[in-house]
Amino acid sequence: MVKLNKKDVEQLKIKLIKLREHLLSAVEREQNFAKTNNPLKESRDEGDFGQGTLDMEIEVSSLESLQNILQLVERALRKIEKGTYGICEQCRRPINKARLEALPYATLCMECQKSS
Repeated sequence: MVKLNKKDVEQLKIKLIKLREHLLSAVEREQNFAKTNNPLKESRDEGDFGQGTLDMEIEVSSLESLQNILQLVERALRKIEKGTYGICEQCRRPINKARLEALPYATLCMECQKSS
């Protein structure tokens, strides 16, 4: 298992900050789209209403997913500041560097993730 050094943490912090900026932008776009494009307002019959409802559910689900990832990114950045980044929240062992490079907001090591 390859552990993180200070340089690795700094590079992952930069990656997390860029990801946070991207997610904030995406959340804002989704919120603006939902405000201006309410498919239920345009429903003319049951079929339109059903499709509009489905479209809204997809938008809400997408927005929730973006917000959940954003929360994980923020949490990872706080852990970097506290010095606890890269530690599995379940078993307390270091999370492999390759996993964090692929998913910098990971909270669990692969072993604990598999058992969850």
